Amino acid sequence: MAVTSSPSAAETTQYDLAIVGGGVVGCAIAFFAARSGLRVVVLEAANLNRGSSGSSAGNLHGQLLSPVARRYVGSARAERLTMIARVHLKAVEMWKALPDSIQSDASVAHTGGFMVAETMAGAQILEAKVSYEKAAGLPSSLLSQAEGRRLFPMLGETVVAAEHCAAEGFANALTAGPALARAARRLGASIEVHSPIRRIERTGNAATLIGDRTSWSATKVVIAAGWQSPSIDVAGAADFTVDKEALQMHVTGAIGFEPTAVVQHIEDRLTVKRTQFGTWLIGGGWPSTVAPDGSLEVNWDSVEGNCGLAARIVPTLRSTPLLRTWPALSASVGERGVVVGWLDDARTCALAVPGETGFTLAPLLGCYLAESMVRPGILGAVADDGMTMLDRWNPEESRAPDGTRCVVF
Repeated sequence: MAVTSSPSAAETTQYDLAIVGGGVVGCAIAFFAARSGLRVVVLEAANLNRGSSGSSAGNLHGQLLSPVARRYVGSARAERLTMIARVHLKAVEMWKALPDSIQSDASVAHTGGFMVAETMAGAQILEAKVSYEKAAGLPSSLLSQAEGRRLFPMLGETVVAAEHCAAEGFANALTAGPALARAARRLGASIEVHSPIRRIERTGNAATLIGDRTSWSATKVVIAAGWQSPSIDVAGAADFTVDKEALQMHVTGAIGFEPTAVVQHIEDRLTVKRTQFGTWLIGGGWPSTVAPDGSLEVNWDSVEGNCGLAARIVPTLRSTPLLRTWPALSASVGERGVVVGWLDDARTCALAVPGETGFTLAPLLGCYLAESMVRPGILGAVADDGMTMLDRWNPEESRAPDGTRCVVF
C-alpha cells in the first residue's frame, strides 16, 4: 500500500526489536526477547490473537501431520521426517515448561494422541511414520485395531490400525497468545494494537516502521504476521511467498466423560478432540469459502464432509449437536514447513512464518528468533531451510546478551 506521508522523527520511539504481528508466534518472540533484556514493541494491525492463532484448535503436535507423512514416506527424502519430528519434540517440550515461565497455566494439556488408518495402505504409511518418529525420540507406537480400541474405546469399526503418540497435546488457543503477551508486558515490552505497518525502511543502522498515523524505529525487526506478512512493503528485502489457506472449525455439544485426546487421520485431513469442558473440536483442513470481496464464509459441503468423517472415526459424535462453525485463514508455506530467516543482507529485518504446525512451533520459534536478535549469526537467510535451522539449534544453550543463560527449558 502506498504511503502518502511519513511521521516526523519527533514522533518516533526507538526500540531494540519491533515485532509485526500479535499472534502466538509474535507474542512468544516478544516474551523471550524481553526476558533477554531487549526493549521490545509488538505492533498488531487489529487485536491480539484475532488471526490464525486465535481461531485454531490449539493442537500441540508431537507426531508428524498426515500430509507431511504422505509427502515423504517412500520418497528419496524420507529421512527428512526424522528431522521434522525432532523439531516437533523440541517444541512440545518447550510448551511443557511454558506455564511456569510465563506465570500462567495457559491451559496446556499433554494427553497423548492418535492417528488412525482405515485401509491397509494407510496402515503401511503409519508403520513407516512411526519408525521415523521413534528415530527422533518421539514416544510413538503402532497399534492393531484391538489395541487402538483398548486405549481409546470410542474409535469406530472402520479403523484398522492406529498410532499412539504420548507427546501430543493441546493448549487453549484463545488464552495462550494473550498469556504470552501479558508476560512480555510484565518484562517491559510494549504492545500496540490497531497499529498496522505499511512499509519498513532502513535508516542508518536501524529500521523505520511506517504506519497510518505514526512510526516506530527499531534496531531489528521480525515480521510474524502469518499470511498477511507479504502485504508489508519491506525496502530492499528478498522476495518471499506465504499462501493463504481457507479452513474452518466446528465445536459440538458436551458428551461423555472420556479422557481428552487428539485423534487424526493418516489418509484425510482431520483432527478431533474432546476438550476439558466435554465439548468436541473438529477441524483438519476442509476448506471454508473465500467470497469475491475477500471475506470468509462457512462452506456447508465442507461441514458435512468434515463432521461426517469425524463421526465415522468417533461414532459417539453422531448423536452430538453441532453448536458452532467458523471459518479462518491460515498461512501455508508448503513443503518448507516454516519460513524463517533474514530478509535483507544487513540482517535488520527477519521473517518468521510457520505453516500447518504454527501453533506447536510458537515457543520454539519465539525463543530462536529472540536469540537471533542478539546473536545474528545463528539465523540464516529466508531462502534457507528453516526446519534445518530449528533442528540444529538447542534452546537449552540460549544465551542473553551478557552471556548468562536466559532459557531454562
